[in-house]
Amino acid sequence: MGSKRIEDRASGSSVRLEHEKEHRIRTEEELRKSVASLAEAQRIAHLGNWDWSIADNELWWSDEIYRIFGLDRRNFGATYEAFLNSVHPDDREFVQASVSKAVENEESYDIDHRIVLPDGTERVVHEQAKVFRDDSGRAVRMLGTVQDITEQKLDEQTLAQRRKALEAVYRISTATGISMESMCDRVAESLSELLDVPHVVVRRHDAGKVELIAWAAESELKHDGSFEIACGPCGKVCREAESYQFQGSLKEMFSNSICLNKYDLKSYIGVPVTSGDGIVIGILCAMDYRERAFSEDEVQLLEIFARYVGHEIERDVMEQELQLSQRMKVLGQLASGVAHEVRNPLNAILAISEALNLDLGESPEHSEYIDQIRMQVQRLSKLMQDLLDLGKPILEASMQKESLVGICSSAVNIWTRSTARKERVVRFEKPEGDDGLFVVGDSVRLQQVLINLLENAAQHSSEDGEITLAVSGPARGMLTIRVTDAGEGLDPGSLDKVFEPFYTTRKGGTGLGLSIVRHIVETHGGAISIGNNEPPPGCTVTVSLPAAKE
Repeated sequence: MGSKRIEDRASGSSVRLEHEKEHRIRTEEELRKSVASLAEAQRIAHLGNWDWSIADNELWWSDEIYRIFGLDRRNFGATYEAFLNSVHPDDREFVQASVSKAVENEESYDIDHRIVLPDGTERVVHEQAKVFRDDSGRAVRMLGTVQDITEQKLDEQTLAQRRKALEAVYRISTATGISMESMCDRVAESLSELLDVPHVVVRRHDAGKVELIAWAAESELKHDGSFEIACGPCGKVCREAESYQFQGSLKEMFSNSICLNKYDLKSYIGVPVTSGDGIVIGILCAMDYRERAFSEDEVQLLEIFARYVGHEIERDVMEQELQLSQRMKVLGQLASGVAHEVRNPLNAILAISEALNLDLGESPEHSEYIDQIRMQVQRLSKLMQDLLDLGKPILEASMQKESLVGICSSAVNIWTRSTARKERVVRFEKPEGDDGLFVVGDSVRLQQVLINLLENAAQHSSEDGEITLAVSGPARGMLTIRVTDAGEGLDPGSLDKVFEPFYTTRKGGTGLGLSIVRHIVETHGGAISIGNNEPPPGCTVTVSLPAAKE
């Protein structure tokens, strides 16, 4: 009996041990699954937990925190100081102060700060923690969580940037009574703030010239600077009519660029400013001393402002053309009236001088005076004819589709066959395939433009100096004519005045020739400019005319 009871007790103990073993295994399995599930949940949420023994300065991190910080558990010092080494240097003091307040003053620990991964990548984390104290109130332990909120912060920054951008566009677009230049000042300042860059430039292109409208340079607005259309990265944006970015030393990448050699810039983004028909009429660009890639949202932001600047430039051009048209109409009416009123007395004076010449021409004491009268009358007659040309409208019926090469060739032939110019050499350059170089215009008036320019080139160069007339294009919807001489060039102070009525640098001129040229060119929807050759000698007049649409 006794041995039976002993056997039963042994058997019961064995069963209990087996049950306990199975329970322990199930518990451990459930715990393992729970830990694995927690680790997976932390991975998905980018949320890790930590435990810091303040007294021993021992720090424990969950696996997710190691992933967030980009660290290997084996290489981590597992101390508070090791954690601080991963905090962004600019945020380190803030984090230390927040921890001290929580430990010493029982304040909550709930902060956002940046961290730096071993590869240099910056992330933003949110930390929350609770401090535990012993019976004496001394802080002995701190438990907390870390969550990677980088994407959330970026989304918040993007939304804030878009809101600011919309507010800026609204303020600019609803502003009344401001000039196009003032509007571009606001665009440059707004983009400098929105993109957090020190340099934003708004450029306008017109007939081969570059006009700096606004330049936000390190919180200061500028309106002067050296720029070229083909200069550096802006040249590529202009040629390709597309947005471009460049990272690296811009000074080294574009060593020949006048625009970039004064600054140690490392990032560039430029977008074209286009007209309604897609022609590049300017560039909007931003530059930074930091090497950075501009996001897709930032590119779109620049493009929004570029479209608005394009509308404003076109509006400004239309207003100027309207004002010019009105001024030219009034000037034309005045010029025609003056010319007609003066020509009748001039014709009478000329007839009397011819009669005097018949009676007194043989007399030496009178011939000199008669010649002076005739010369001055002829000069005034030429002035009256120029005034009539300046006020003469171009009739719509005379605007036909014409070959620009044909117009240029005819003008060269007419000018070189004139009695005074038979010995002059004009080199006529044209593209090999010139079949598509057509304009809509008055061929006679356009020939007059070229003859005037050839005459002007001859007047400012030596008799044996070559004159070149070159035709090129189309480029961005425009055809170009360049008349180049090898003379002494013009004084830089005269370049902006040569197209003004009655301004002349040569003896005997009326000062209306280039004014007439500009009037005809602009009436055809074109533009004209003049500049000294680089390198010297001589100068070049550039005429741009819209290419005829097929």
